[in-house]
Amino acid sequence: MEWRGSYEMRNVVSHDYFKVDLEVVWEAIKHYSPTMRQAVQGLLLEFKDGDEDNQANRPIVPRSRM
Repeated sequence: MEWRGSYEMRNVVSHDYFKVDLEVVWEAIKHYSPTMRQAVQGLLLEFKDGDEDNQANRPIVPRSRM
């Protein structure tokens, strides 16, 4: 899964919201949501496997500050 594009889309929607083309956003949602969902589910399964050795080698993902 190419996460960079999702990150960039989020930045545009969050900061340049007056320039956002809602049709482009909707098409991206329809096209990428199934793939993104599968990728996230796979990551969650890996995380839940409980393998302590693999946990130490995983990258740290920052949490949202909301």
